[in-house]
Amino acid sequence: MSVAARRALLVGVERYDDSNFAPLPSCRADVWAMHQVVRHPAIGSFDTVSVLPDPTAAELRRGIGEFLDEAVPAIWPCCT
Repeated sequence: MSVAARRALLVGVERYDDSNFAPLPSCRADVWAMHQVVRHPAIGSFDTVSVLPDPTAAELRRGIGEFLDEAVPAIWPCCT
């Protein structure tokens, strides 16, 4: 049995369409820092890290869908 690749999806939303939420100006820097952590061989050691910087709602749905679609063969090989 092979070991599934370690994959991560990082999403950073800096600006929201809803004015009740203030912008998060450090969001891009935070996502960059998390990317460094999860890719570091001694800390996260993830094989693949996908980043969605400040996506629209449609981009977020598509990005999550693509991320999950790519994971299905590794998680459930019988269902591909």
